[in-house]
Amino acid sequence: MNSRPPPLDESDPRHPVNHYKYKDIDPNELPATECLKDLGRRVIPYFITDIMPRLVKGEKVLVSAHNNTIRAIM
Repeated sequence: MNSRPPPLDESDPRHPVNHYKYKDIDPNELPATECLKDLGRRVIPYFITDIMPRLVKGEKVLVSAHNNTIRAIM
């Protein structure tokens, strides 16, 4: 939960700096590795501000995410 896997080298095609979706984001902001605790720090604020209010209103919300993202929220 708190131990990160080895970081990806920036030359690795899986590293976020090599993905077109992140081209406008400062490369220093893109993680090369992440543990469940790090993921929680990123996704829980979004869950609280954007998803939870809809649930409280009784809306049905579909969350499509990677297993670890769901684990971090739970």
